[in-house]
Amino acid sequence: MSETRFAESALRDHRLSVGLSMTALAAFAGVSIGTVRRIERGDIAHIRIGSLIMVCACLGLSGADALPILSATGRNAVSPRHGGFFKT
Repeated sequence: MSETRFAESALRDHRLSVGLSMTALAAFAGVSIGTVRRIERGDIAHIRIGSLIMVCACLGLSGADALPILSATGRNAVSPRHGGFFKT
């Protein structure tokens, strides 16, 4: 499974396991529902790292649990705005 496909399935699985709809997750994370849809489709190349971190945090994913998802972007996942603790 590619890193992007892993990110896609991991985020969707976590969202469903905590009983959140895409709409609710988007509202809690402060992102658009379109952003949540793109993340779950694996279309994360142009998603802002801060948005991805917020979605992960709302799903209870942080640190080592979030790294595979954040790494799938192919970018350095350091976000000073969000504490800078998601480093790839």
